[in-house]
Amino acid sequence: MEKQFVSITQGSVGIIEADCISLGLFSDKIQSCRVSVFKCESASLLVHDTSQIRLGDLCKLIAQYGPVNLVVYAVGPSSHEQLHCPRFDAMVETLKISPSVVRVVRTFKETYCVAYEKDMGLLVDSPQSFRLLKDPQGVRREAINILNNWFTPPNSQSVPLDVQYQRGRFTSAPEPNLTVLEMLRDLRDDKQHGLLGASALGYYGPLAELNLPPELKLFLEESGLSAAYIENLPEHLADKGAQYQEVAERFAQLPIF
Repeated sequence: MEKQFVSITQGSVGIIEADCISLGLFSDKIQSCRVSVFKCESASLLVHDTSQIRLGDLCKLIAQYGPVNLVVYAVGPSSHEQLHCPRFDAMVETLKISPSVVRVVRTFKETYCVAYEKDMGLLVDSPQSFRLLKDPQGVRREAINILNNWFTPPNSQSVPLDVQYQRGRFTSAPEPNLTVLEMLRDLRDDKQHGLLGASALGYYGPLAELNLPPELKLFLEESGLSAAYIENLPEHLADKGAQYQEVAERFAQLPIF
């Protein structure tokens, strides 16, 4: 039987129980996140961690499947290791994981994918063509997870745990933690990153099936912010000079708050 790989999105966890021998785990579009696989006594869990998932809930989930016999994770050049390493150390301590069972796979690619299956281990950017089992709600789920991550206070590690695949099926996608109005008000009050967040909301909001105000859509188009800018503003606003200030003032005055 050809093995299928369950595709897990950013900010989610996939679980393959030990008696399910025909499935593996897969995740892609990895940059700053850390993707780890925990091979436990009764299941293997793939975690596509943004560094904001509630750590206590994640540890409790892993502990449900018995002792951790192997941990393997991927590290790329854009990985935010200063955020991920303390979290991983805390998990090792909480779950009593022996350092001898921890493995690291490195890649030099800025964006990469991983595939895991118990017999082959963890492959990074393998040239193989995997037969993927995709979540029918995967696009919406990923967009919601990205927005939930964005609108969570930095380093708070308080994003709810999202188990995407468990017991042989995909679960229902989570809901946004905030309403659109709450997100917009947060962005209006965020003088440093508000425009970045508005760009993210404008791009991922429709993918998350959120109804955005038409005034926001028009503003983003006119301001050159309709693409998904997550970490850096476009060149014409990057210096935060006079043009940036003018755009920020227009955003604060939109009749959508």
